[in-house]
Amino acid sequence: PALRQRAFGLTVGLEQTDLFASTYAACPPELLCVIPGSSGYYEVALANGSAARRTGLVAGSPLELTLG
Repeated sequence: PALRQRAFGLTVGLEQTDLFASTYAACPPELLCVIPGSSGYYEVALANGSAARRTGLVAGSPLELTLG
């Protein structure tokens, strides 16, 4: 889905976000964001930090995406 143009919610472990950013640098500090990855998949990002460390998840962990 084109998250850039529609409302969404993403649950990542115990964290939630509804922020879309076009790049890591555009993600607000200390907030989880969804960004488009270079492989065509969406990525969960944390500016100046590790989204994996913050959420405790690893590659392949389940996420819940809700489209509005």
